[in-house]
Amino acid sequence: MSNLSREELIDRVAEIELWPELKPDLNGYLSHYVQSKDPKLVELLLNAGADPDSKEELDCYLHHLFHEYKATKSTSGDAVLQIMEMLLKAGANPNRVWCNNWRAYDYAVEENIIPIASLLEKYNVDKKPREYI
Repeated sequence: MSNLSREELIDRVAEIELWPELKPDLNGYLSHYVQSKDPKLVELLLNAGADPDSKEELDCYLHHLFHEYKATKSTSGDAVLQIMEMLLKAGANPNRVWCNNWRAYDYAVEENIIPIASLLEKYNVDKKPREYI
């Protein structure tokens, strides 16, 4: 993955057809900017074709964002919810199971994190509880 500054990336993604060599790096940049909680870059990258579901089998943006929301809801909770919704609109799987057989939804219900549970329900998450293993 090339190491572009935020501004360089914004410029190039806006004209992605002129920078075809950037396309293989979109998912790496998406992962970075999801973790950085940068809604503008997440939206640009998703619109340019980045995959809203991490390719890593035991990784899930929605799962990690759930934990980020719990830890930072007073400082960046709105950005986390905004990014989660962007990922879901772009096709992220709301039923993606993490290594312990739970999804972000299962955690949200168990821990009574209503904003996240409601958001996932809006995107047709399966409400049937899963066994924690």
